[in-house]
Amino acid sequence: MIGSQITVTWGGVQRTAPLTAAVVVAFERTYNIGWNALYAAQPGTAREEWELWIAWEAMRRAGHGPKLFDEWLNEVESGVSVSRPPVVGQGPLSETP
Repeated sequence: MIGSQITVTWGGVQRTAPLTAAVVVAFERTYNIGWNALYAAQPGTAREEWELWIAWEAMRRAGHGPKLFDEWLNEVESGVSVSRPPVVGQGPLSETP
């Protein structure tokens, strides 16, 4: 997921920030859970707080300057959206003759 873009709306403005290695490591250190375990968890076991914290940290590191995490939560207007970068060299498959 490093290299992805995270988008979230708060205060009436949609903002996007990169998901960097620094954000991933900060998450792992803060919550004492490995990044892969976050998405490998059984459905319903991952916490919404984790995705929101990742978005907050990405925005903070990108200079969007959100407030303290708990204060920022009160202004969040949309869920977190993550867009993955396209894989180079992997376009649509060609038709088989």
